[in-house]
Amino acid sequence: LGDVVAAGAVSPGNSPGIINIAGNLTLSGADTDTIDDNYSAGGSDTVGKLKIEIGGLTPGPGTPTDNGYDRVNVTGNVNLGGTLELALINNFMPLAGQTFDFLTFSGTLSGKFTSASGLFGFGDGSLYFDITELPDRLRLEVKPVPGGGGLSIGTVGQSAADALGQVFSDYFSSSNS
Repeated sequence: LGDVVAAGAVSPGNSPGIINIAGNLTLSGADTDTIDDNYSAGGSDTVGKLKIEIGGLTPGPGTPTDNGYDRVNVTGNVNLGGTLELALINNFMPLAGQTFDFLTFSGTLSGKFTSASGLFGFGDGSLYFDITELPDRLRLEVKPVPGGGGLSIGTVGQSAADALGQVFSDYFSSSNS
């Protein structure tokens, strides 16, 4: 693909898969209208959403089948906004310390995701994904809840779990672009 300006849901597909963009990627975060993509229930796709599925440790479909994770590779610049939506697939349960480079780029990174879902509450319910900005990629790292306390997805609802995932991830609290 050449330059991509996404005002809808972007998902590498092939559950999981890889998208290669030969150019720039802009993920819009300013408009919250819904669109229909003919693949999901009507009105369910929020503008500016990057959907990443994780079913294993290898980028792409994996080996033998479907045991990898989604990745977007961009040869140019990335301008982020909108939502990051994470989903674990095929009964995969990541362990503390594992990492997933879900967005790579050769140019610069500007902007940030404004929200995320699926960051917190997997494994025994007390693990979360921390989003880390590196010079050429965005990485998810699996971490245990700070303090090792008894907080788990079983003690909170999904919307609260999504909010807690954003609190735990340094990505949403840092002042970096």
